[in-house]
Amino acid sequence: MRNLMANVLKKGLVFMLAIALSFGTLYSSAWAGNYSQTCDRVRLENAELKAVCRKRNQIPMDTSLNLDEDIDNTNGVLRFGGQNFSQTCSGINLQGEATLKAVCDDRQGFPKDTELNLDEGISNIDGSLRFD
Repeated sequence: MRNLMANVLKKGLVFMLAIALSFGTLYSSAWAGNYSQTCDRVRLENAELKAVCRKRNQIPMDTSLNLDEDIDNTNGVLRFGGQNFSQTCSGINLQGEATLKAVCDDRQGFPKDTELNLDEGISNIDGSLRFD
């Protein structure tokens, strides 16, 4: 009888731990990408994205992110994974809360209109903007 109770208790604890871990995974993934869904007053100042983002406890927090740290201009196209796009782009602006638009020089120096959906590579991590 004692063995049976210990076994049931172990299985119950394992089950509860599994449920708790799955809720944690679901909760944290809800905050990955798509920063614009949990941030307000999103604006662009030079190459710096600024916003008021909600923390997990829903308290708003001022935050900013230097876009030059992870966005580059590759032959006239904005993309994540590089740096210093603003050195070869002009007319940099934000359309809506998540579309970065600019005119960037291609390899020959010709200007090209380009845009990048910032929601695809930036997250709100507990009130702070971060690159994914």
